[in-house]
Amino acid sequence: MDPTNEVLGRQTAKVEELLVIAKQEPTRGSLQALASIYLARGETLTGRGEAERAADDFREAAALYAHLAVQEREARFVDGMCDAGARHRAALETLGQAEEADRHLLGECQLLLHLGEHQPALRALEPVVERLRADEDRFPLFVEAARLHAAALATGGRVDESIARIEALVDALGARGEAGLAAAMRTEQAIALAATGRREEALAALDRSIAHFDGALEADRALLPAALQALRIRAALLLEGDRADEAIPALDRALAWARAHGADAVEPVCDLLRERARAALALGRLDEAQRDVDEACAQLQQVVDREPSMERIDALMEAGFERAVVRFQRRDFDAALQEASGLIAAWAALARRAPGRIDLQQRILMALDLRERAASELGRHQEALADQTRVVDGLRALLEAGAPRDLAQALVLTLERRAGTRRLLGDHARAAEDLAEARRLALA
Repeated sequence: MDPTNEVLGRQTAKVEELLVIAKQEPTRGSLQALASIYLARGETLTGRGEAERAADDFREAAALYAHLAVQEREARFVDGMCDAGARHRAALETLGQAEEADRHLLGECQLLLHLGEHQPALRALEPVVERLRADEDRFPLFVEAARLHAAALATGGRVDESIARIEALVDALGARGEAGLAAAMRTEQAIALAATGRREEALAALDRSIAHFDGALEADRALLPAALQALRIRAALLLEGDRADEAIPALDRALAWARAHGADAVEPVCDLLRERARAALALGRLDEAQRDVDEACAQLQQVVDREPSMERIDALMEAGFERAVVRFQRRDFDAALQEASGLIAAWAALARRAPGRIDLQQRILMALDLRERAASELGRHQEALADQTRVVDGLRALLEAGAPRDLAQALVLTLERRAGTRRLLGDHARAAEDLAEARRLALA
């Protein structure tokens, strides 16, 4: 009798047990335990020569560690993802599935870049790019790898190298008649140029891309995402350069393309509407900003009602916060306060289910900050004081937990606002304490 049968049986029973627990309580501990047992069972299956089942287990472990890495931002989960991913790819190569292994590696590197881990991404990408460059039959995958490699170089501060790589890739694509991909790469070239402060060169590169898309979209609607990205980046660069009046026409053009060529473009349209609202807000065109963000919220609500997902619910709540900001700017303080209250309750409910998500804590604090400002404008100073205190306590907790130090400036501003509220309420002693703490933090 094979002695690994008993081990495999115990591991399988443990997987099934932990799957139930993780579905009921998807905590860091339960997900980490499930990832660990998937890894252990994968090793057992590898020893038994069952590479296909082992690959499946390693893939599940890598996905769980990836989820934890995104949620918790801890190095050990990033390491776990990379380790499980390497084992998954080794099993795939044993099965003769080199293409799938390479695609998995590119996906892992993309996530590493999202997590700010550009050095591990570069180390993994450089040999892959060189290997694929020499394989004419795998040119499409080479393009994906080269694009990601250029992005990793730019993220790592090697912007000139990134630009050179992109220029070479644009030339190679043009020589093969891949004009659409070349146009998309010019967009990425523009991003790299903008990162070095070469805004005008970046805008010129974008204009070349946009000119190509303008003539090609009717024949090839698959180009739509790249076309929208080019216009959105152009608008963002114009906004950064205090040219918001030029940014709005770029976003209007993107909206027209999305509506004309996107069979299922509701979410891209909503993203564009939110960006247009931000541009209109920067120009003081509050009626336009209100119209755009209201339309975005209405369309996102329909999408959530039809096909709910966590990502879509997040987008809806973020758009709701932007709507509350517009209402505040329009001095509709009651409406802004009510919207902020609803968002605080919704984000707090999510935070209770995922206590490790710092982004949710930060969103709650943003909404509390907006609500206390609205309450102050309405003369409801006790309510404002309560929210200011929650913001102060929340910012202190985040800073103690290792959040970025730029939150300290937000804490300074909130302490100063709370000092003003306390003076209005006659509590001058505590107001002085807040101001003293704010000064200490400002000088730290």
